[in-house]
Amino acid sequence: MLQTSINTTQKYSQEMHYNYVGNSGFGCCTFTGKERDSETGFSYFGARYYDSDILTGWLSVDPMADKYPSLSPYAYCGWNPVRLVDPDGEDIINAYEKYKNNKQEIENLKERKKNAETRQERREIQWQINNAESNYDKYLKVEKMLDDFKNTEPEDYKKLDNLIYNGTELDITIYISDDTKSSVGGYGMTEIIFNINRENKRIDILPITITIYGAAFWGSTGKSTLANEFGDVIFATTLPQKSYSERNLNYYDKASTWFSFDYEHYIDKPLENKKPNPYDY
Repeated sequence: MLQTSINTTQKYSQEMHYNYVGNSGFGCCTFTGKERDSETGFSYFGARYYDSDILTGWLSVDPMADKYPSLSPYAYCGWNPVRLVDPDGEDIINAYEKYKNNKQEIENLKERKKNAETRQERREIQWQINNAESNYDKYLKVEKMLDDFKNTEPEDYKKLDNLIYNGTELDITIYISDDTKSSVGGYGMTEIIFNINRENKRIDILPITITIYGAAFWGSTGKSTLANEFGDVIFATTLPQKSYSERNLNYYDKASTWFSFDYEHYIDKPLENKKPNPYDY
């Protein structure tokens, strides 16, 4: 399933609450937003309890573990709690939903600013407005990028949105970075993690993440960059053995690189270019 999110660089901290007698405390809710059970000290997610003081976290297996056979049933958010959230302990859900509704949040914040009594309060609310507007703008860019790709190549979009690999639905999560380019100067980056299942003599692939950088949107919707990254996904899931064997090669020595370039060119001008086939590389 294709999902979208905004990857921001803002810092988050635990909010301290003070009661009327002057004692400080962290309150009943932690960074996950779930209530902490005062008797056990665990956070209750509805489907199971979570212990934030230990590495494994969950105190029972994931009821949806069969959907992610390559992950530990005790894992939290696929070992990626910075980018992903698990609101009920049952499934991995991307955090973009909170940005999807930012338009109403922006209006509410502007109303709060009008009624603010101090300059400091108005300044703090304006910072929240700027942050909400930035995230909402990025959310719209991602939606536009996906829509453009879907309109150009609806068949491949449908396959990627319902990607089945080794009998398991494989999620593809799209992120937007605040950085202009990646550390190597690219406009996009795809993270594909292979898991060697020696018992079944096969290569499994963990949920895939794609990061699109700011430069991809300079005079463009980012569709070309997304197409290049989707090319990596198509190649890896079509020819996992070959993709895995290329993992340590230089970028331009990989067959997957040239397939991704040709796939990008095809998406840019589908009426002029022939759709590439991974088996030809």
